[in-house]
Amino acid sequence: MDDMTGTSAARSSFTECDVASARPSDRRFSNGRIASVQSTDVAEFAELMHDWDVEFSQLQAGSFLASAHLLQLGSVLLARCSFNRSLLLRLTPPQGCLSIVLVDPGSDPVLFRGSALSKDQCVVLDTGAKAELVSHGQFFGTAITVSNGAWQAASHWLSDRSTAENRPHLESPGMQWMESVLADTNGILDTCIRYPEGAMSSSVGIAMEELVLASLTASTDCTRRSSDNRSQRARRRMAVQRARAYIDENLANPIRLSEVCAHAHAQARSLEYGFHEMLGITPVSYIKAVRLNRVRRLLLSTVPTERTVTEIALDCGFWHLSQFSVDYKIFFGESPSVTGRRTVAQRSRRGRCLSHS
Repeated sequence: MDDMTGTSAARSSFTECDVASARPSDRRFSNGRIASVQSTDVAEFAELMHDWDVEFSQLQAGSFLASAHLLQLGSVLLARCSFNRSLLLRLTPPQGCLSIVLVDPGSDPVLFRGSALSKDQCVVLDTGAKAELVSHGQFFGTAITVSNGAWQAASHWLSDRSTAENRPHLESPGMQWMESVLADTNGILDTCIRYPEGAMSSSVGIAMEELVLASLTASTDCTRRSSDNRSQRARRRMAVQRARAYIDENLANPIRLSEVCAHAHAQARSLEYGFHEMLGITPVSYIKAVRLNRVRRLLLSTVPTERTVTEIALDCGFWHLSQFSVDYKIFFGESPSVTGRRTVAQRSRRGRCLSHS
């Protein structure tokens, strides 16, 4: 639980920032922003959940402490909440959106329709659906809301039957999917909280939005592979070639997975299979690897030495800076700061040699 010190019952701080336009057909939340909320009143806490229609009822006696971080990224709205008392939660997502509610592993049991959610389950609400959850004790959870247009464009994995029922339902996408999505969303929120101005530039905001969509629509245990034959594999290989060419040409810009798919003339699932066949990684992992290599080349290049590692990383599309450092060290066996310092030292030595020659 976040620190709840302070005299006011509810506090909210906002960082306003511009996010570039997405597809015109998408529902877009108001100008991209990060909001941090702390509350000691359950009713006021519900009122601070922007865009959502929620009602919280405290079921356990005692002082109520809650916190939330809400991040608006164009067609995506993230909400990470924590509170310390058993609550009855009635949730209705924004109109024109699909919402997915995930419970963090550290949370106490959460009931949906009388049964506790397992660690590999999430609650899905289509437009107009209303869900009722009961938390027992400490709650840590994340709600991800995506416009219907953005979700459909990203090639969703939910069955038509379940979404057509217009009521909340359970999905079991698997532990690997759950852990990956929670890691990505928590990384995004933590970065925006720590670096609200740098991380929330227009281009980085788009990159964050696309990472959420890519993470949500990645292969899950719900995914069914289509029959595999030689012609399908050939089409996937051609799609991967087109995708890689597009990625290489646009590496300096925000890269939407949906745009990669459009240029590759392939659905997201098919493109993912193709990347696994040819490179052994996903399209998103490929983009990260290419960007890591670009950062290294910039750190090793002769221009310009005045730029910091953080500036170079952000320019190359990395906004989760701590994760960037971890990934860079895994890739290259040293931290980016070590690479930069070594380059500066080598350049200084070369300069001294030239001055003495």
